[in-house]
Amino acid sequence: MKKKLVFLLVTFLNLGDTHLSLEPESFLVEQLEKYFANHQHHLEHISCSYINVCQQLTRDVAKWFIQKNRCPSVIAEGYFNTTEDISKSAETYIFMEKADDAGNVIAQLQTYQFWSARNQNYFIICTRVENTKFLPHLLELIWTRQILNFVVVFVFTSVEIFSYNPFTREVMNLTMSGNLFPDKLRNLNGFRLKVSLWADWPLTTKQDDQWVGKDFDALTVVMSMLNGTFEVVDPPKSGGLLGVIEDINSGRSDFSFNTFFLFFFASYDIEFSYPHQMSELVVLIPTDDNFIQNTSILSIFQPSVWFLFVVVIVANALTLKCVSKIDSFNKLILYYFGSLLGIPWPRLNSKYLSIKLKLLIFFLCSIIFRTAFQCFLTGSFLGSHSFQEITTISELSKSGIMIRAAQQAVDLIPEEFVLSGKFISTNRYERKRLLQKLDRTAAILVSRDVAEELLNMWKTDEKNLPFYVMEEALLPGIDTYIFHKNSPYMEKIEKCLQRDREFALSLPKHKKTPRSDSDRNRVVLLSVEHLKFVFFLLGSGLVASCVVFFAELIFIRKYCSVVSKK
Repeated sequence: MKKKLVFLLVTFLNLGDTHLSLEPESFLVEQLEKYFANHQHHLEHISCSYINVCQQLTRDVAKWFIQKNRCPSVIAEGYFNTTEDISKSAETYIFMEKADDAGNVIAQLQTYQFWSARNQNYFIICTRVENTKFLPHLLELIWTRQILNFVVVFVFTSVEIFSYNPFTREVMNLTMSGNLFPDKLRNLNGFRLKVSLWADWPLTTKQDDQWVGKDFDALTVVMSMLNGTFEVVDPPKSGGLLGVIEDINSGRSDFSFNTFFLFFFASYDIEFSYPHQMSELVVLIPTDDNFIQNTSILSIFQPSVWFLFVVVIVANALTLKCVSKIDSFNKLILYYFGSLLGIPWPRLNSKYLSIKLKLLIFFLCSIIFRTAFQCFLTGSFLGSHSFQEITTISELSKSGIMIRAAQQAVDLIPEEFVLSGKFISTNRYERKRLLQKLDRTAAILVSRDVAEELLNMWKTDEKNLPFYVMEEALLPGIDTYIFHKNSPYMEKIEKCLQRDREFALSLPKHKKTPRSDSDRNRVVLLSVEHLKFVFFLLGSGLVASCVVFFAELIFIRKYCSVVSKK
């Protein structure tokens, strides 16, 4: 039985004259059998795919190899005329009659989901070659089609196995090597990766011609783990996401490292990294200016309570006027408020009945007034608001708040949320402008990462937060990065991102303390600084009261001595 294995690779360009014989020879079959008979033992328990096995010159060799190799197999006859979805395999064997057919085979490979350029791909030429002049050009063409892990197997004077290092442009003979797929990305061999970034405030921004932000920090850490160097490719002016995609499709950039909240995005030449983070869309709800103004001492009690308080003050002031020698009603009111604030009143020379009434009013009314004052003081430290925050989708649907959002996100909102009439379709540039202006005419739909970054920024710049995050998320989603289709870098970068996520390597130094989920959601009401401030404030009030008390005591004693002399 004739045994043939064909390998081919990639390109629509002319590969040149490879001088291939069209009929299989026993020598070629023997050489291939000898090699693969030894190779099959370390392919056990690995899923394998066999492509293009029914051609005239590949049938016998492919059949022999499939029978001898013990790994689970997926066989695609001809050009993949299979009727069901096939899972990706760890190794793929592609049989070709001659090298000149490489372009057609690669084009077919790239249209099927079960094949991956990042798997171990064997391109096997099933006819004996007369020279190897075709090899360097062929290897380079395979690389230009974004296939990183591959070897070319052919028979010249004996079995030859070659691969290619694109970073050093080196043709590598792996015939005698035990490792046919060395790690080409180990240190990138001095190759500079071209990475696209676009200004995506607040996560990624440019300050003084230097990129800063969460995404750039993650990129720096990933490149450090790869021991590689990179250069940032800026998209065309105002190009943004579309400009980056154009750069990736044209080969100007290898991939983009902006966190991309993945909606449905149809592009044959684009793929996305494995979700490095589960994210969600949340609603930033404005805190209305009127609500903030109501956070005052007047909003602590209901209007009816304040009305009764005023009635008590006036009634008791009139009572005091009847038993006191003070002629001026306004002066009496001032004395009365002085007692509520802690001034040591009544006077020492007052009548016994007056003292009893004044002490009774003092204790009764100061409880109300001082409680209100202390509630207001504590509330100002805690930054609480007197209005009810919206926390659920049902509360949002019943409110009159409009929501600015991208149309792609609006299309994904379930109808049962009853929010269809509340959305204002707004592009990313308009939403960015409104957030920077702190425009609070409507709520804004953003990813949770963006919301957390904005809140942290506002906490340092603003006394009162202009927005708060609704607790219930509106949509789940994933954050990922954009790569060229079949990018050879994606698998490595995914591993680095996973490591970064586990150990928080890209977080700034002041954020490296691990936090549990309970710590993250915990609201800190009072800190030590708050308590210190309250202590100093109360101490200052006590000192002021003592000064007033002793001043009045000295004044009264002098006044009494003057009166007694007269």
